[in-house]
Amino acid sequence: MAPKTAPQMEIWCLMLLTDPDGGFSAVEDLNESSLAQRKTYRQRVKPVEERRDTRLREKERWRKRRKRGFRQIIKMKEQT
Repeated sequence: MAPKTAPQMEIWCLMLLTDPDGGFSAVEDLNESSLAQRKTYRQRVKPVEERRDTRLREKERWRKRRKRGFRQIIKMKEQT
């Protein structure tokens, strides 16, 4: 969008704001979309307790995986 001069900008804003029906639909749409975005962000970000749980679960999983790896190495050494 090209930069607009002040009178052009005013006209453009008025065109944007005023609906043929006489409502301010563009403003309402903007507000609703930002609300929707906020909602999706909230849905994306898990609450702290849940994040903590998943982090602990991941830690435990890696610990088990490392343990398994060491066991395999020990077995290999015992075989030789």
